[in-house]
Amino acid sequence: MVRRTLPAPRRRRAAGEGPLGPRRSGGGCPATGSSSAVCSYPYVCFSIGESDPNRFKDPDVVEETEGGRKRRQWQLGTILDWISQRPGPGNTESKTRTQTAAPAENGDPEDLLDTKQAAPILGYSTHLELNRAIARGILPELADPDEAVRNERGITSNRYKRRRVVDLARARHEAPSSTELAQRRLAAALEAQRAAADPNLVTVEALAQAHPGHGSATAWRKSIDEARRAATQAD
Repeated sequence: MVRRTLPAPRRRRAAGEGPLGPRRSGGGCPATGSSSAVCSYPYVCFSIGESDPNRFKDPDVVEETEGGRKRRQWQLGTILDWISQRPGPGNTESKTRTQTAAPAENGDPEDLLDTKQAAPILGYSTHLELNRAIARGILPELADPDEAVRNERGITSNRYKRRRVVDLARARHEAPSSTELAQRRLAAALEAQRAAADPNLVTVEALAQAHPGHGSATAWRKSIDEARRAATQAD
């Protein structure tokens, strides 16, 4: 014979009780830590005092349902603004935090910059975007760092001299048309092959560093191949 265990009957919610237990009034709010708040925890806590920083913002929209109940709505920006300003334990961010300024372009040219410092100079919003651009060959000028630092966790961080970063930023800002860039790359590749003891040793990285802002690694490879074909035909 199989015995079935029936679930315990639900207890009716008493007046003034929330889904997680009795609503509290006085004695300190568990969400804000304020003794002046009338708490309906786990609902949003409202403070009596208008000047209390824990007091929640007034709703942006108040609608009345067909049943006569009021429906209050807040815009996301209103809530985020309240979270950023309230001093309670729910806000873990420091109010005195300041944004780190990007390194000035007129600093010591030999200073070593990491990708977090180089990103704003090159017009990238984050160092992650800059690292992706370097990895994908968009910035072959930075394929070879001036220094690689490995931290205690084994993560390597590349460093670049300020002059390289600044020269690249200026070249990218003053870049001519794509047609003219292609002509410049081809001329640079032809000159490098003529000057090299072995034309096959001419690399994308060397040309990109000598001519910053002239194109991606793919564009340089195409120019090198064209220069080699031109040299072969001339012979």
